[in-house]
This record gives sequence, structure tokens and C-alpha cells, in this order.
Amino acid sequence: MWKLEEKKMKTFSCTIQKKVYQPPVMNNAKKIAFIFSRLLNRFFSTFSVGYHAKVINFVHYKQDVDRKWKEAYNQPFTHFSPVDKLGITGGMRLITQSGKKKRIFFSTVLTAYYHHYRDLKRRKRNKIFIMDHLIEAINRLKKEKNALIMGHYYQRSEIQDIADYIGDSLALAQQAAKTTADIIVMCGVHFMGETAKVLCPEKKVLVPDMAAGCSLADSCPADKFGQFVKEHPGYTVISYVNTTAAVKALTDVVVTSTNARQIVESFPQDEKIIFGPDRNFGNYINSVTGRNMLVWDGACHVHEQFSVEKMVEIKKQHPQAVILAHPECKGAVLKLADVVGSTAALLKYAVAHPEKEYIVATEAGILHEMRKKCPQTTFIPAPPMDSTCGCNECNFMRLNTLEKLYNCLRDESPEITVDPAVAEKAVRPIKRMLEISAQLGL
Repeated sequence: MWKLEEKKMKTFSCTIQKKVYQPPVMNNAKKIAFIFSRLLNRFFSTFSVGYHAKVINFVHYKQDVDRKWKEAYNQPFTHFSPVDKLGITGGMRLITQSGKKKRIFFSTVLTAYYHHYRDLKRRKRNKIFIMDHLIEAINRLKKEKNALIMGHYYQRSEIQDIADYIGDSLALAQQAAKTTADIIVMCGVHFMGETAKVLCPEKKVLVPDMAAGCSLADSCPADKFGQFVKEHPGYTVISYVNTTAAVKALTDVVVTSTNARQIVESFPQDEKIIFGPDRNFGNYINSVTGRNMLVWDGACHVHEQFSVEKMVEIKKQHPQAVILAHPECKGAVLKLADVVGSTAALLKYAVAHPEKEYIVATEAGILHEMRKKCPQTTFIPAPPMDSTCGCNECNFMRLNTLEKLYNCLRDESPEITVDPAVAEKAVRPIKRMLEISAQLGL
């Protein structure tokens, strides 16, 4: 191993010094590689092929895992030695140091690769250790506080795995309405936490990150939507669940992608209806029900981004694949789809037909549950218009992490609050949706 020099007990540097090299303990394969590298050194040195270059130093940079760990667990992180406590994103890196020029041999590069590979393994081991302890700590806090963790299908895979209950918007609302837990932790976006709080005003509702909003809900401000409703008196107002509590307070009945068609069809054919806020979803409901609802001009930034051209290309490469699409997608995408339905409906269809190959046009988080339930089935995420990304993810949903979930349970913050006057009005259309869904067996 190269001589290890300690500097100020924080930074470790490993300087390449030819004369102080001490051969490490190696198995036969490493010995062969070592001997081969030395022979190459001699060959390159003999023919003066070696070139002058800047000296390469191995620099261990220590991240602040000690501080974070102590904040999380109120105890120092003592499981690893000081050299090993490098953090999830820490570790060894190669840097070029200005100054003296020295000859670099092949063994130097080989040693650099060896140290770098060893450090990658250490970082992975540290990450697994910390993640396992986070999961253990979250489960302990959950039991101590009688908390229920609910997660949407669009959450990170590790959030879905630790959640007590996962589902789409309708399922989460139904579960929140009947839970006996003292605390509800909603791993989703802000409006989902608001819906749970409106249904359970006596319970404490937490979200891991208050910044986890929703572009569709943001596209429908309550004041502007209220003015739109006033301009059309005599209309029944149907709002998609992806809205704020203030918008729900202006609504006659709330719907989700699971029950929207059935609830719309429960009204007379000549009923005058305002539908908001998703224009794509509203137009789809109009097309399958023969209605002529007035549709608010809002949209989901994720489902708006699917590329028809790229989906056609993938379909050519996989002609037997079935295209699954969420009704929030644009009309051109829905025309390509073989199956259109809510997140739960698409999952149910895939489980019922596991022998098929699927192109999935909805947020990529659902692929985790699809692959868990159908491990032998091929699921291909439909690509967005952005050519740099192979799948379409909601940046708001991805804000929730295990670390934030732990902090949320530990501190019981951030907490969702809804104005009591708004909650009193908003709960009526939500309960009406749940009643109709129960009658329809949804």
C-alpha cells in the first residue's frame, strides 16, 4: 500500500512515492496483474515512452456524516474507522496537482484504479448501512407515535417499500378516511396531504417536504377558478382531486382518474357541467361520455411531456407491446394507447395480463410496483420530449426521501393545516365522491 499521511485529522492524502512502496497482500490474480504491470513499466521505461505529467495524488475527502448522523440519532457515528467514515457522496477522487512534473508509470494508473474501485465498494457499503438504519429508525418511530405512512405510486421506490399503504389518489383518500392512526404521513404532494387533513381534521397530517407541490393544482388558482364558476351560473362543478382545498370548496363533487367517468355519467345527459382543472382529462371524459363539459385550461407537466414521435418509434421496435396511458396525457398520445386508465387501473391490467410487453405512458414511479407484481414482464417507460431523459418523472414527487421522512416523523413537522372554514366546504364534495364510489363498487 502507499504510505498514508494524516493531515489535521480531517484530510487524508496518499502521495505516490516510488521508494516507499510496500507490496500489499495479494491473491494470485492480483500478483499476476502486478507482475504484468511492472513488466510493462520496464518496457515503457526502456524505450523512453514515459511522459512527464503532473503528479497524481489520492485525496480522501471526508463528508459531514458525523454531523448528520448525530443530528438524526443523537449519537456519534462510530461504526467505521475515521478513514471509512467517508459519507454516501464522499470517497476517493483523482485530482491533478500543479507543480513538479514527474514520470507516471502503468503501475501508477493500475494502483489508482484499484484504490478508486475499492472506495466505490466502501461507499456502497456505507450507503447500505445508513439506509438500513434509517429504515429501522423510521419503523421504530412509526410504532411509537402510532403513525400511518401512506405513499403514492409515483414516489421513489424506497418510499413505496417502507409505506404502510400505497395507492392512487382515490385509494389514499379512502384509506385516510378510515384510519385509526393518530398521525398520517402523506408521502405524495401537497394536495394529497390537504385531502387527508380535510377528511381527518382531528388527526395530525404530515408531509416529508412541504415544497412537494403539483403543477396541475398550481394551474388552477382558487380566485380565478371561482370567477370562472361565477361567470357560468347553473353549472355543476366537478373538480379533479389534483386541486387545492380552496378549489374543492368551490366544487359540487370531486373525482379521480379512477371514478371520473362513472361520476360524470351519474348526472343527467343534459346536465351543464364545469370540469377542472385538467384539460386533457376533461376532453377525454367528453369523448367517452358524449358530454360537452366546460373544461378549465390546466395540465400536468409530466403527462404533457410524452413524445408521440418517440412512442411511435418504440412501438416499431416492440410491435407486440401494449401501450398503457393515463388520461392526463394529450389526446394524440391517448389515440395511440391500447388501454387508457388511472394509475391503479393500468397496474391492475398489467397484473391480469403478465405475459404481455408494455409501453407505459404515465409517471415512471408506477414501474416499481408493476415490476414487483410482474417480475417476468417487460415494462418500457414512454419517453418524454426531452431527449436527455429516457423516462418521465415528477420532480415534485421525487422531493420526498427517506431522510426527510425520518425527520418528519421525529419532529412531527412539517404539518398540513387547512383553514376550518375552507375545510368545512371542501369536505362535502370529497365525501360525496367517496359515497358515489362506494355505491359503484370502486
